[in-house]
Amino acid sequence: MKERALYFIGGAVVGCICLSMLQPSPIQNESPSAIAYDPSLDLKIVELKKENQILNVKIQALESAPPTAIGTQNDNQVASQSLDYTDETPQISEPTVPSQKIQDEAVISAIANQTVLPTSRHIATQLNLDDASRDALQQLLQQKATQDYLAWNASAAEPLQAQEQIAAKLDNNTQEYIHALHSILTSEQIENYTRIEQQQAEIQLEQKQLSLRQALVGIDLDDFQQQEVARLSKALYSKNKVELGSMGSPYGMDNIQVNNDVLSEIKSLFTEAQLKKLNM
Repeated sequence: MKERALYFIGGAVVGCICLSMLQPSPIQNESPSAIAYDPSLDLKIVELKKENQILNVKIQALESAPPTAIGTQNDNQVASQSLDYTDETPQISEPTVPSQKIQDEAVISAIANQTVLPTSRHIATQLNLDDASRDALQQLLQQKATQDYLAWNASAAEPLQAQEQIAAKLDNNTQEYIHALHSILTSEQIENYTRIEQQQAEIQLEQKQLSLRQALVGIDLDDFQQQEVARLSKALYSKNKVELGSMGSPYGMDNIQVNNDVLSEIKSLFTEAQLKKLNM
């Protein structure tokens, strides 16, 4: 009896297992639409399609726009992205005018290198000076050239200053220079120095007369004008009293003097067109 009951129970269990294996799975039989359907997906799809259309419109607009318009739009976008953006591009500032002190230092430096140095070396060689005397001569000439420049510079700042006052300052600078020379040069060396200055003055006189003749080459002068200019030009330039220190000091006393009366007489010979060509 017990055996029959066990057979019955075992057969029932086996039958249930077989039945469960033969029945299809409920998940496999469900249609795709029945799997966790979310109605919000349709709305998201619609939004994505709209965004895609907007992007396509923007791309077409950028492709059809000129380069300048694209650049402007990009600049505006960059500016709107960050309000704290700082332009680090180097800015070209307006050139500043150097101060008067800087200008004076530049001129004095140019005088030292371009006139004082070569002149003092030339004079030292002609006078057979030793190194100490040569350096002392260069220093004294530099002091005079600097003082002469400052005197002319002061006259430019004060236009009402009389020419006589400027000439007096320049003459004072010359006398101080000559006085200082006696402490480093012998009497014979000073005489030879004076001779060198006189030779240089002769060269300057010839150069000015040659410049005048060259300037008149391009001017159509008649016979009368040529004769008068040739006669008057001989008295146009003359040598002043040659002073030591003229060489090497471009702002000092000029060894060549211009006769303004003769210059006015020469100018009266020219027509307006000729004066314009001569810049007179």
